[in-house]
Amino acid sequence: MIAIYVHQIGATGVARQTLSLVDYLRSRGRDVTLVTTLPGGNAGPGASHVVLLPKPMGSRLAEKALGAIRLRKWLSRTIPDVIISMGNHGHATVLSAANMCCPKPKVVVRISNELTRSNDPSTWIRKVVRDFGVRIIARSADRIVAVAADLLGHPAFEKLQSQRLWVIANGVDVFDARSRAQGFASHPWFLKDFPVVLSVGRLAAQKNFERLLEAMAIVMDRSDARLIVVGASRDGKLRELKSLSEKLDIADRVSFVGETDSIFPWYSHANCFVLPSLWEGAPNVVLEALAVGTPVAVSRTAGNACEMIDHGRFGRVFDPRDADDMAKAICAQLDHSTTIRPKDRALAYDSRRTLSEWDHVLNGIV
Repeated sequence: MIAIYVHQIGATGVARQTLSLVDYLRSRGRDVTLVTTLPGGNAGPGASHVVLLPKPMGSRLAEKALGAIRLRKWLSRTIPDVIISMGNHGHATVLSAANMCCPKPKVVVRISNELTRSNDPSTWIRKVVRDFGVRIIARSADRIVAVAADLLGHPAFEKLQSQRLWVIANGVDVFDARSRAQGFASHPWFLKDFPVVLSVGRLAAQKNFERLLEAMAIVMDRSDARLIVVGASRDGKLRELKSLSEKLDIADRVSFVGETDSIFPWYSHANCFVLPSLWEGAPNVVLEALAVGTPVAVSRTAGNACEMIDHGRFGRVFDPRDADDMAKAICAQLDHSTTIRPKDRALAYDSRRTLSEWDHVLNGIV
């Protein structure tokens, strides 16, 4: 039996990739159980879903700690052949639980984002803790799957045997995305004549929305554009961003809409999609926008986003710390005479191809 763990099923790229993998492995005849610390979401028809905690605790650290204890009990009782940790937020929970089990299940760690966060202006203590975490993963995981090759550049991975290291890019079901894009995007701005810029992601420091707002202030001086941000907020970040938009005098032209269960119509109705992140792994949101044909502009430090658009052939690239450079890229994508369209670039990342790579990873351990 294969257990697939993610902290929570929500409107995130990691969650969508998790559900895609569950569905794929089940279609291959594998016995799969989805395990989450928090309730919510749908594992799919007929899929087994184990929830470790009845409700959120208000502290992610506390959820991880108690989740690890509950997960160890479940692993000891169920004894799966392997457990796959799908997102960086879950690795500590899975490794802590698995290492306390006897017999210990095989562990596959999927690196979904940059582990050391090289562009994160954190304290040196946090950087030391992250570095230690990478070394724990290198020592404890039976297989390490990165969503981009650059994520395996840490010295701790250099001496590992090649069969332990894999690169499987994130994928998108292109034809399903295009079908879903025909739905309704519930925002009145999409019914107006002015151009709409869309950005999608958690309201967190990593996503760099502060600089995006500064760039949009420049764009709005030159056009009648609007900005819609789709994503959940934690720790008061929404309040901070709204305050900044007021200081920039663009509050009436910026809309923070929270999460949505159906994101594809939003992409298809937008005139431009922007990814301003300081760091990423393999951003699903770029693939999703490419799949439905939305012109994109991406940060050059956002994981393999530049590779996804073939370094400028299928979209525009900007410096995420330079609001002027970001604004220039957005304006160029909004101008019909200079728009770079994605064409069929997303087909290179079609999930039917990328998901099949998991069969090779699991061979020999399941």
